[in-house]
Amino acid sequence: NKLWYHGDTNGSFEGIFKIKFDAHFRPLAVGVRNERGITLALAKNPIGKHTSSSTLNPFSKQLASLLGNLSEHVSKMFKSRDIAGKYTSLQELRNNTIPNLLDLLELNVHPFYNSSEELIRAQTLMIDLSNHVLEHTFKVPDQLRGLYIKFFMKLINREEFSLPLMTFKDQTKILERSRSEPSISFKHLDGSLQIQKVKLAFAYQTFLYQTLKLLLSYSETATESEYELLYQFTVVAYWRIPQFREKLLERIQNECIQNIEEWRATEFTLESARRKGKSSLFDAFDWESQFYSHLPKGHFKEENEKLLLETLKQEVFTQRLSKRHVLFFKFFLAWTDHILQAIVVKSFLPWQELPGFRTLLKAFLIEMKTREIKTFPLSMIEISQRLLHQEKFINIYFTILYKRTKIYESSKVFRTFELIDIWFKTLKILGKRIPSTFDFPYFFQGVVLVLEGDHALCIAEVLLVIYNNFSLWPPEARKEICEILFGQIFFKLFLHWSHSVRSLFHYLLLYRINHLHRVKKLDSETNVMREIISNSSASLEYRHCLLYTSDAADDLLCVDLGGRSII
Repeated sequence: NKLWYHGDTNGSFEGIFKIKFDAHFRPLAVGVRNERGITLALAKNPIGKHTSSSTLNPFSKQLASLLGNLSEHVSKMFKSRDIAGKYTSLQELRNNTIPNLLDLLELNVHPFYNSSEELIRAQTLMIDLSNHVLEHTFKVPDQLRGLYIKFFMKLINREEFSLPLMTFKDQTKILERSRSEPSISFKHLDGSLQIQKVKLAFAYQTFLYQTLKLLLSYSETATESEYELLYQFTVVAYWRIPQFREKLLERIQNECIQNIEEWRATEFTLESARRKGKSSLFDAFDWESQFYSHLPKGHFKEENEKLLLETLKQEVFTQRLSKRHVLFFKFFLAWTDHILQAIVVKSFLPWQELPGFRTLLKAFLIEMKTREIKTFPLSMIEISQRLLHQEKFINIYFTILYKRTKIYESSKVFRTFELIDIWFKTLKILGKRIPSTFDFPYFFQGVVLVLEGDHALCIAEVLLVIYNNFSLWPPEARKEICEILFGQIFFKLFLHWSHSVRSLFHYLLLYRINHLHRVKKLDSETNVMREIISNSSASLEYRHCLLYTSDAADDLLCVDLGGRSII
């Protein structure tokens, strides 16, 4: 087998290759390239410089064709004076063109490109398509706006626009010349692949800045679906526009003056420190050093910098975000989802290495400390669940809630244990264990206070937490909760007046404690039964027992227990 490097043969090989990657990321493209293209690839994406080709690959051809149809029907819809023609174009867009574009993107998540030139053409085509959608999203009728927004969100998250495929890592010669000659003309080197990429980079930079400017201007009057687009794109801008990220974090940090006393038993602090070195996790999102720093000086760069300055002057969005209302939670939720989609191995995800995470987390925890527990929005709860990929956070969560909850405020007590149950279940779903730093003694203090109280709903909720998560707790914690349950409160719970409390406690005893702590094994029980059956002289023995039921009546001859009459 021949070895190829950037389109040239460099020798041959015989044997097995072992390729190692960063533990957190999915490789974009790895394989062996021969005369037929890349084979044995883990993902169908271009690497390096291949033989030039003037044709588009099938995916790009379909995309170009649908873009032409889209532009044609939109132009007819806006410019035609014929009402019937406008309606026909609208129906064509809604029923065929845009759904076909969505299907095309979904079916080609990892399209194959035979050369870097094919990739650049596809990227340029997608930028043109994105600019068209951006221009018309807020102009098209309401029947189309939802489809436009959905399509636009798929475009901005395409892998073709990811940093590994937009970086200039291997384009050093032309870039060094470009930086040394600020007035270099693109026409002078039009045949160069590197210059094509520089043109693409400027087009994408302009698209990012223009999109951010437009969406920020709509942040006050946006509808629900438009806000969803705003959240998604501002997260993209957070990583791909470093100046926007710095300004956003600065505004949020200025509002985070409160300390988090509950922050303990973790490997890092909440204070943002100067980074001494860059980790591989940070490098994967470092657009500044791998993209922007390589753009040559000149007219295009100056124009884009002016556009960015105008965009950053719009402070309504960043100001509202810094106030930590629902907008902040929606943004932070989209932020965590963006990271979890990019990361493959989530078991040991070092969140603290991500730029701005400590600031966002501190703002989130401050809101958890100050916001009314009963009014936690759904997005806030979902964020807390996403962050439990770092399981030690659960100790901080429940400690904050415990300190804010008074035992006589039954609605808060109920909600607190409801949230704790959600977090325990999340750990179970993620395949995590309860961290060794979890403060079980403090947790059980709250449990005992509720079980000794008189509010049936709160008692039932606590028993439900124990029932759902008993098997998740370590043996020491299970032993401690058993000692609590079999103590002074046993008969109170076993004979409780509330059917919910009584049933939950019985289920807990039968299906959790008894099931996990049976002394005799199935084989031993089977042998005992066989011995009794084989003993012909065995006689039945009757014993009296006390029957308790809250439904009994003095004037009845029998009581009804689960459909059976006991006389």
